[in-house]
Amino acid sequence: MKTTCTRMLLACAALALIATLSACTTTPDAASPARGNAGETVEAWGAGLVAGDINALIALCSDDFEHPKWGDIEGLRAFLTDAKAKGLFDGGTMSPNYIRLRNDGGATIAYPVEFKSSTGPVVFELTLYPERNTWKIFRLRMEQK
Repeated sequence: MKTTCTRMLLACAALALIATLSACTTTPDAASPARGNAGETVEAWGAGLVAGDINALIALCSDDFEHPKWGDIEGLRAFLTDAKAKGLFDGGTMSPNYIRLRNDGGATIAYPVEFKSSTGPVVFELTLYPERNTWKIFRLRMEQK
């Protein structure tokens, strides 16, 4: 009797573990292990801004990136290159304490992502989608404070 109960408990535990792992690999939320973590992409964006590393910033963006003013990823690269030449990254710091991530369908929205530089604060809203087992920035909105 004791052996039968132990086997049943082990079988139930195994089924629960399989169900949990199955849910983790199919849930497209901001912290899904199968798709990386959207928060890590946002942190890397902040680190790229502070370092003024345009290539690192571009690597975090989707090939399908779009912006109403800059257009595609190459327009973003041109904007960032111009901003760096004007010193807009100089002395930059991030304010990560206030960043909130929220799910919006299959996307994750990060806001406010605040970057402070010698020219004043800029706040970004980043829209991220899972792409190639990571989260990529598909769209961004920027406002100068």
